[in-house]
Amino acid sequence: MQYTYPTLALSINVLWELLKISGILLGAGFVLHHFSGFLRIKLSETFGQHAFNLIFAPGIMIHEISHAAMAFLFLHQIEDIKLFDWKAKDGSHGHVVSRPRSLPWFFKIWIKMGELFIGIAPLIVGPLICAVVFYFWIPGGKLFINNPRFVNFPNFSWGLIAWWYLVIAVFSQMELSDADLKGTWKGYLWIAFCTFGSALIYYKIRNF
Repeated sequence: MQYTYPTLALSINVLWELLKISGILLGAGFVLHHFSGFLRIKLSETFGQHAFNLIFAPGIMIHEISHAAMAFLFLHQIEDIKLFDWKAKDGSHGHVVSRPRSLPWFFKIWIKMGELFIGIAPLIVGPLICAVVFYFWIPGGKLFINNPRFVNFPNFSWGLIAWWYLVIAVFSQMELSDADLKGTWKGYLWIAFCTFGSALIYYKIRNF
């Protein structure tokens, strides 16, 4: 009994941190969903029905690449992928269809947890790609990331303009559709269960 309370405290703390991170990501997805919808309507009214998708096509492709990368990482079989379809009528303009692989039981937990990350992949991979491009290909980007002060921000260049375009394209497509969110709650529950179980095992071993 003497180890019950510290074990429970650690488990609850870890789960709370996980809940906060997930809440931030889902909140960001909610805000970006409405931002993207507003931008889509305004551009469509001004330049035509397909303007939004054509202007921000790189963002759509990165959105789908994000899902595919996470599906591969979490051992899902990718059955179909289309990075960009500007004529799509369902509003998706790209898709990735994947399913869990038939693997031995000890891979099942990893596969199940992956359902969360596959769903929210654009919120993770998109900003990561923008950060990598900024760090390695924008003159002065490495200095700014290592020492983030306004005076260290890169000077004007065509490369910087292209990077800003990439950022806007990526963030305009970071909205999460119903298909993206399908099954994410299962992945979250598996992560919560494994986190709680790992915390219990950690304390039991430490205090054995």
